[in-house]
Amino acid sequence: MKVKIGAVEISDISMDELEQILNRFGHMFSDDDRLAGLENAKSNTNMSIHGVSVSQPKDLVALQRFIDAGATGVPVKELGHILGKQGKAIRGAIQDWARRINLVTDGNIQPWEITRIGTQRGYRLKPALMDVAKMISLKMRPA
Repeated sequence: MKVKIGAVEISDISMDELEQILNRFGHMFSDDDRLAGLENAKSNTNMSIHGVSVSQPKDLVALQRFIDAGATGVPVKELGHILGKQGKAIRGAIQDWARRINLVTDGNIQPWEITRIGTQRGYRLKPALMDVAKMISLKMRPA
């Protein structure tokens, strides 16, 4: 089992060792701090900007990056960093992202195309959806 505490990762830890770590360092975080952090996280996850539901700031970043990239596309690695996914999971993350920002409403419609950016793989928005993405982007921008 691996345990990550802040920037420190501990490998091959037993349950007894984990219990000792929690007993020793668990007092550093009070329950009130944890609850306040959870409430802040909940309040920041769903916001509406000019009537468009945005679940996280990464949605805004991804949309703007797709618009800026245009027909060239966005490299898979960059999308992975933005959406917090890797490898084959990026395809589903783009689909979920497109539904979340109302770029597409039907889960069967793919809003992207696979492309090559030099020697890298990437994704780009379909040309038919580029104008829709620009309109959503305008609605998302603060006044």
